[in-house]
Amino acid sequence: MAWQHIRRGLTIFGGIMLIVLLYGMIRLTYFQPQPGTVRIHGIDEADYTRYEWDTKLWPLSETDSQAFRAMMTPVYERYLQATVREAQAGAQIVTWPEVAIEGYREDVDAVLARAQDIARQEGIYLAVGLNMIGPNSGPEGENRLAIIDPRGEVVVDQLKYGCQAFNMYDFEIPTVDTPYGKLAAVICCDLDFPYVVRQVSQKGVDILLNPSFEPTAENIMAHSQMVPFRAIENGVPIFRPTSMGLSLAIDPYGRTLGSMDATRVTERVFVMQLPNHHIHTIYSVIGELFGWMLVLGFLVILIWAIYQGRKTHKLKSQTSST
Repeated sequence: MAWQHIRRGLTIFGGIMLIVLLYGMIRLTYFQPQPGTVRIHGIDEADYTRYEWDTKLWPLSETDSQAFRAMMTPVYERYLQATVREAQAGAQIVTWPEVAIEGYREDVDAVLARAQDIARQEGIYLAVGLNMIGPNSGPEGENRLAIIDPRGEVVVDQLKYGCQAFNMYDFEIPTVDTPYGKLAAVICCDLDFPYVVRQVSQKGVDILLNPSFEPTAENIMAHSQMVPFRAIENGVPIFRPTSMGLSLAIDPYGRTLGSMDATRVTERVFVMQLPNHHIHTIYSVIGELFGWMLVLGFLVILIWAIYQGRKTHKLKSQTSST
């Protein structure tokens, strides 16, 4: 801590940090999204917990299909009826959370067909979280997201890549042009990976949906805290309807516009007027360049330190030998 040796580096570091913090304060105080919003309603109509699904419903689906259907059909009906209700209340986009509809493929397909009819009749965009179980669906089901347009057509049908880095490198985020701006979506913790979500800024997405499901408190804290970072990096508003967790609406500057904890309310409807314009960001152009520059800089410093250490050791050896 000898001041004469550290003051130059400390002054440079402190000055840069001060500039960054001041710019951030000014940006959040004076910068606002462009005028224009879209009304989005997120609904959560499931009345069971993840624990009940794992210990009761999933085993029941494998042993007694009739009893399983008797328990799940009311859930399907509530989602469909709630969609009509929210559309008639003024929603322009209605979103269901991740795995809102879980069941056998034929049952899920039937619900999706009815959802298409509702979207067409009510003239809304509808994002539907589906999980198909049964033969050929894998040990945890087939987690999908379908986006239906006001004509009743499925314009997006994408799989969750599963929050795993090894599955993300070939993942393409589809987009939909709407009267409210360009729309896209990723499922739950798929949002955690900047490499994937950077496509949003590169494609000029104006609204990013993030239907989610949070079965534990650890999930809520880990994944919900990622949302503002992705919004700031890509300059995109994010609407995150979450079952059994924290729903969020974030503006393109990372500010929280609204939130709802599904575990603390009785009417689980999350309504927001979300900005529907993206902003251009440096990150959309350079991506992780700054981070890789830091890695490269560390390697240069490390190599230089090793070189200097060996040079000093060599000089000491020569001095001691003489």
